[in-house]
Amino acid sequence: MKCFAVLLAAMTLAMAAPADLDTSKNDDNFLHNCDFVNFGLGDNDQNPWIHYSCPLNRPPYMQCSRLELNDCIINDHGVLRGQEKGGFAKSCKDCVYLHDIGNLVCQCAFGNPTQFRETHRYLGEYGHKSMKQCNAMSPMYALIANVRM
Repeated sequence: MKCFAVLLAAMTLAMAAPADLDTSKNDDNFLHNCDFVNFGLGDNDQNPWIHYSCPLNRPPYMQCSRLELNDCIINDHGVLRGQEKGGFAKSCKDCVYLHDIGNLVCQCAFGNPTQFRETHRYLGEYGHKSMKQCNAMSPMYALIANVRM
């Protein structure tokens, strides 16, 4: 439910933003109007997350959010796919997010828990903002980010 609420909020923010006329981007990706801030693996490399900022049509004109990827992605026999409370990181390792092409890349178990293969999940391709820019735009975000990190 937490993942759904975050996704719903991000979709609302993205829809409130000016339309993106670049049709080469995935139209069903709620982050297509958002900027990447950073990616992390979290506690013991088992709780990956992505920070992003999305435009608003009212002050502060930018909303920064952190999406816990375990809440939204599952490892389905070596294939990453969307599913609420998926917990993919329990059976995946060495995850990286390639923000320039929008791919999450991990080594994930399939069949046998000791067999791993490289798998990819497209999360979105967006611009880049620094954490400093994000914090400067949203004082409440800075407070939340400091508590959660």
